[in-house]
Amino acid sequence: MLRARLRRHWPLVLGALAACVGAGGLAVDAWVKAGRAPVDQTPRRVALIARGDWSDGVLDRLAEGQSTGGAAISRRAAARERWTPPGPRGWPRYDLARLPSLGFHDLSWDAARRINALIPPSPLAIEPARPFVLSGDAANRARAQHCLTQAVYFEAAQESDDGQAAVAQVVLNRVRHPGFPKTICGVVYQGAKAQTGCQFSFTCDGSLARGVAAEAWRRAEGAAKRALAGRVFAPVGVSTHYYAAYVFPYWSPTLVKLRQIGAHIFFRMTGPDGTLAAFTGRYGGDEMKIPDSVLTGGDARTPNASVVVPQVGKPRTFTLAVGGEVKTYTVADPTTGAVKARVAGTIQPTRRAPTPDEVKAINESLGRLEAQRAAPAPGPAQPPPSTPPNP
Repeated sequence: MLRARLRRHWPLVLGALAACVGAGGLAVDAWVKAGRAPVDQTPRRVALIARGDWSDGVLDRLAEGQSTGGAAISRRAAARERWTPPGPRGWPRYDLARLPSLGFHDLSWDAARRINALIPPSPLAIEPARPFVLSGDAANRARAQHCLTQAVYFEAAQESDDGQAAVAQVVLNRVRHPGFPKTICGVVYQGAKAQTGCQFSFTCDGSLARGVAAEAWRRAEGAAKRALAGRVFAPVGVSTHYYAAYVFPYWSPTLVKLRQIGAHIFFRMTGPDGTLAAFTGRYGGDEMKIPDSVLTGGDARTPNASVVVPQVGKPRTFTLAVGGEVKTYTVADPTTGAVKARVAGTIQPTRRAPTPDEVKAINESLGRLEAQRAAPAPGPAQPPPSTPPNP
């Protein structure tokens, strides 16, 4: 019965409610103009917040009727809201044929170094990787050691022991990350024959067609052996990327910088992928998938997995003439028979070359000195002959 009456008189009920609300609003406005703030200004605050107006005047009105502590809290919350930086603006159109760029094209080495120096390292603690101990049969172990030695040699032959250990650690980290191949050689030679490009530049830029220096190779091999025996280089943590400090690749801003060691800057992935917990990949062990023709770059002089230490070529001699002085040197050339690049130019002596007149005067002085040395030494002095007495 009551419900039927409400339905019948519902328009009248709505009109009465609207009138009450309107009168209430007029009363609130009158109280504010008279300087008597109402006790409850929740509707006004809700309306202001809904509009997103965080100006100082609005904040003053929001603080009306609040306690001192409540007003302070409101202001701090509003300040955070106002100071939140806007999110990055997306590209209106994305062309898959062209990668997005920050505009750093054709940077000089010095410019790249300055930009890299401006990137701050992560303030978070670096998580060391877990030890990696190589397993498998003798052939696979030898092949894995060879590929890791190549990576250390061609990427960091001139680096310190720490610099070489850091490069080896990145290779092992990639083996354990789900996003990379599960063998040492697979990681090192990833993309070597693909149009998308190689992961380690030496596998596709012709470096394998050059010979190697025996001592430097032995040193790189030592770093590889230590890494495969379980040594962990903790300073680079779970880094999966690095590059030389004098370049700035387009993907640099997508990773987290950890530190620089020698000439290389090391990075880990962002988010969960860059934490130790993400490195759950298991070593596959089938290193023989990479054929010898790939390991040598098609050049017979490049040692393959069956060569433990590269053979040094026969000694060669050459003559060098500088400032009129001629000397002959004997050196060991690991690439005997290779065609060497010839660079036009002159060898400058460390001191001023003498003029022809100076050379003539020096030669005359040396000639006189040599003549004096060649003359017979005088004998002991003889007494003068005595005069015979008169008869």
